[in-house]
Amino acid sequence: STSTAVYAFTPNLIVSSYAQYDADSVGVNSRVRWTIHPGTDLYVVWHRNWRDPIEDDDFRSDALPLQADQLVVKLRWTLTR
Repeated sequence: STSTAVYAFTPNLIVSSYAQYDADSVGVNSRVRWTIHPGTDLYVVWHRNWRDPIEDDDFRSDALPLQADQLVVKLRWTLTR
């Protein structure tokens, strides 16, 4: 099962989020894209993934066990002549 949401604050600032659930994990991926000027974009991406506690024999808590947590920042620019 998946769900996607996208919101554009302006044409140059867009936030998107993608959530996915399958049999053994839940994941969320959120991204902010800021177009500073045409050909130059700044991306901030946060990815978080939890595994299903039923699949984890050592699990003894009410919270979902965290499997991955990443924050990535990327700057892309185009050189022109």
